[in-house]
Amino acid sequence: MRLLLLLPLLLSGCDRIDDYFSNVVAEGLFVGVEDPGELPEEVDIDSAATAEAWIARATSLTDIERNLVDDADRVALTHDGTNHDFTNEGDGLYSIASGVDSELEYRVGERYRLRVWDNETVYVAELEAPPAPDLDGAPAEDEFHPAGQAITIDLGGQGYNNALYLVFDQDGNLVADNRPESVSDYLDWIGGNDTVDEVTIPGSAFSDAGAAYVLGVAGIIRAEDADFENFNPLLSNFAMGSLAVAPVITAP
Repeated sequence: MRLLLLLPLLLSGCDRIDDYFSNVVAEGLFVGVEDPGELPEEVDIDSAATAEAWIARATSLTDIERNLVDDADRVALTHDGTNHDFTNEGDGLYSIASGVDSELEYRVGERYRLRVWDNETVYVAELEAPPAPDLDGAPAEDEFHPAGQAITIDLGGQGYNNALYLVFDQDGNLVADNRPESVSDYLDWIGGNDTVDEVTIPGSAFSDAGAAYVLGVAGIIRAEDADFENFNPLLSNFAMGSLAVAPVITAP
């Protein structure tokens, strides 16, 4: 689908056409928490805002995983004139979190730029931070949820491209999530241009009877081709979302 954009760009003489032949690729994700104060103190989400990016020099989707790079000069998330520098985690992964950089915040409606400095060129992806979703489908605070039963959150009409979920038990342990753990996971997770209508959290996340859980769901928005500068927009992704949280109490 996105490849079809090349023809009108060529015909129009677009001055960004060179980006489609760039071999520098970013796969980035920035997630915040709508209201960290709503979380029980037992739930230890390390940071209210976390960003990560895999950087590669590649010319196709199948080349990305084997061409990740650890030698980018600098990677940062820029907001309101401040660069929040990522740490090089190795294997092409760079990350930053508000637990490390206390000035990093996720602010709905404000624009953020993922920037990579490499070989005297600055590569940029830009996106406006979307709001947290309405958790239509989560049990009400005053009702029990059957242990072992899945929960489906209705995201229809909210305009998200994807969804991310996390579930914590009453001791603060993460018991379920769909976060991508590798660049191949990320590409599988973020792929496609369609909007997402729902996300289902498996019943195994709520396995214990008479137990308390915390459910967090973020609606994810992905950058469009025009939001990339110097990165290859056909191969790159930059996505953002904010977690809405709700308690889940299973029936005794």
